[in-house]
Amino acid sequence: MTIPAKPSGVNLTERDIRVLDWLREVRIASSAGLLAAYSHFGGEEMDQRRFSRRILKLEQAGTVGSAFMTHGRQHKVYWPADRPYRLARRELSHDLLLAEFSIWLVSQRHDGLALTEHVPAERWKTPAFTADHPLNPKSHAADGMVWLPDQRIGLVEIELSPKSGRKLRTVLDSHAARLDSSSEPISGVLYLTTERAGKTVANAWKTFGHAVDHPGRFQVLHAVDDHTLTRRTELIELN
Repeated sequence: MTIPAKPSGVNLTERDIRVLDWLREVRIASSAGLLAAYSHFGGEEMDQRRFSRRILKLEQAGTVGSAFMTHGRQHKVYWPADRPYRLARRELSHDLLLAEFSIWLVSQRHDGLALTEHVPAERWKTPAFTADHPLNPKSHAADGMVWLPDQRIGLVEIELSPKSGRKLRTVLDSHAARLDSSSEPISGVLYLTTERAGKTVANAWKTFGHAVDHPGRFQVLHAVDDHTLTRRTELIELN
């Protein structure tokens, strides 16, 4: 756990520290995503008024940076003050979804997900989400990693638009190699996608022969609305 320097005028709680550690991993989060993180790491729901007061104190103390954004609606986004986020990034929608999905993944057990189905229910404990740092520097770094209760790892990718054939092959071959690796405890790979991007990924995984080599260890879910690029409440597996 990283404990940041104590900012002027605010005493960081254990919950603050855990949320800030998570925010450093995902880089940026919407106000809704940050509220979900406070509720998750605190072990209980945090109401909007209490959250607003708390985050305002952290802003005023210079612990987090923030900005208003308009993507169909006005909302606020936050990042760690010691790791500024470039708001001009084309990947903003992708990164905000990554933050939201990371909390969704670690907040509850998801029956049927390739990442978690190997873990007996009685052994389930809250996993952790971190950035991905492959042991082999030539490997493709996934968008994130879910550390499971048995210390195995699930790789997580957010895919909003289809990659080119050559680039997609490089990424999927890398994932397959990591599933084969004895040095990395990779349990499975989970893609959370728009329908169009997800079908491309699922078909490519089969075409390249990886589905035969790694049955049950790769899953693609239509989890993002293709038009609004927001998280869908009903997730559909794409085969």
